[in-house]
Amino acid sequence: MERLPAISGWLWIRDGFALWRRQPAELSLVFMLYIALNLALAAVIPPIGSIMVLLLGPMLTTAFMSTCAQVDAGGHAHPKQLFAYFRRPVLGRLILLGFCYVLACLLGGVIASSFAGPDLMEATMKSNSAGVAMEPVAAMKLMEALALGSGASLLLAIPLWFAAPLIAWQEMGFAKAVFFSFFSALRAYKSFVVYLLAWILIHLLVVINVAAILSVLPLSSPVVGMAALLIPCLLVLTMIRYCSYYSSYVQVFGKPATTPPG
Repeated sequence: MERLPAISGWLWIRDGFALWRRQPAELSLVFMLYIALNLALAAVIPPIGSIMVLLLGPMLTTAFMSTCAQVDAGGHAHPKQLFAYFRRPVLGRLILLGFCYVLACLLGGVIASSFAGPDLMEATMKSNSAGVAMEPVAAMKLMEALALGSGASLLLAIPLWFAAPLIAWQEMGFAKAVFFSFFSALRAYKSFVVYLLAWILIHLLVVINVAAILSVLPLSSPVVGMAALLIPCLLVLTMIRYCSYYSSYVQVFGKPATTPPG
């Protein structure tokens, strides 16, 4: 675990994009199945389904990373690789890691609720039940609270960034994987700052360019046009982000010693 320079955060994104370009169709197919599995889990029973997505998130994310490892090793991406970690004892450790993500989200929600205050939360529920728009000032404060809660959840989750692949690929115990992940993320904090800022800038540039393209097109419904053009762009960016997750692991811990199952 060597200390990484700040530019490494950008290199993770660059390498993730290069990896996706090697097999864009195959990786897109696997990623769409990944999205479909998450949507299916969330649709089971809305409150329970959302928790299941978080619990199984480390397992499914590591499975997609295994697909990236197959492509990086010269193999081919295949949807069956998403089910590579439905086996003990790895699955149990990854679900335990999922509990940590649930706790991070709950703490982020508590922070957001505390910042918003009971009056704003009550106004939000009344607005949703009545189906009317919120006052601009209240809506802005709600967005600030949600951003604060999401940022807090992200800060709590970053120390667990490498824990899932360490459990799956190096067969570490839960505590050991969290320990190595925490200190690896701590030593690479500059890289993570660059990584997060670069992704924010990339998303802003994509939204601005899509809006510029739509502004010169004679569309009857700009909202529909924005959704039709922006959603595919965001899906591609999300795929590249997951590929960059694999790239970040490789730069810190090296390529998996053995080919991941699949």
